[in-house]
Amino acid sequence: MAGLTDGTKGRLPNDRTHTFKLFGSYEFNEYFSVGANILVQSARHFGCQGVHPTDDIASQFGEASFFCDPDGIDGPLPSVFTPRGSVMKSEWVKRLDLNFAFTPQIDLPEDMNLTLGVDIFNVLNSEDITDRNEFGEFDNGQLRETFGDPTGFVAPRTVRLSARLEF
Repeated sequence: MAGLTDGTKGRLPNDRTHTFKLFGSYEFNEYFSVGANILVQSARHFGCQGVHPTDDIASQFGEASFFCDPDGIDGPLPSVFTPRGSVMKSEWVKRLDLNFAFTPQIDLPEDMNLTLGVDIFNVLNSEDITDRNEFGEFDNGQLRETFGDPTGFVAPRTVRLSARLEF
């Protein structure tokens, strides 16, 4: 079972070397405000998981070891040692969110305020890849053709409309 620990040292799955966040808002007057949130994150690093070629006990766990054929050469696969996070990367994630709030002056009972809002997430509609398939082999050691394919993306642009009544 010690074979399952081979290659486990290295970058963890959610290791992002850099994350930059900038956010703020500006109130033009007592009726209208606007805000922004900017997120920029460096790429994640991925490995290649497959069947352990020399440890019989570890190989019984299937594609749970850091051994595989990251080059995708089909046939009798010569699995090689691929330490965690050493094979491929995702993309840098870039996201801009905006929000707008309007507090109309309408006739409401005392101590009640209505605020209408619009939140726009992923304004630039970026489609950055956030996750990739790290499994390079099937349990039987054969090449997995979907290795390296994107499995996660930044959520697409969405708009949220809101009405908030404070009392």
